[in-house]
Amino acid sequence: SGPAWRAAEVSMKKAEATYKQERDRMEAEVSRHQGEADDLENEVINIKCQFKDELTQREAELRDVQEHVEEQANMQAQEKSEASKAVLEALDMLMLHKQKIQDAIAKVKDTAQEHLQEVKQLAIA
Repeated sequence: SGPAWRAAEVSMKKAEATYKQERDRMEAEVSRHQGEADDLENEVINIKCQFKDELTQREAELRDVQEHVEEQANMQAQEKSEASKAVLEALDMLMLHKQKIQDAIAKVKDTAQEHLQEVKQLAIA
């Protein structure tokens, strides 16, 4: 029962580390893409009056970048949700394990009390 608990704990820690690393990577990528989107948006504003054809192209690029940023943010939210679910499942496993240990300790205690009573009865007799 102990090794299973340790294995679950190690697995949970690995999952948390992997989630954090991937979350950090995705946050950096989302931030980078958001910066690109902001830069493109500013550029569009500056050339709007001068180059209508170029404007149409830049607006399309901006929409693509914004869509990509939104997709990345949605993926990150989904991964965060999945990681949270995994952590909660691991915590449930740990709580079940804790309850089993508490039940086993109570059983050992009860058995020890019974044996003590038997020994006391034998000592009296």
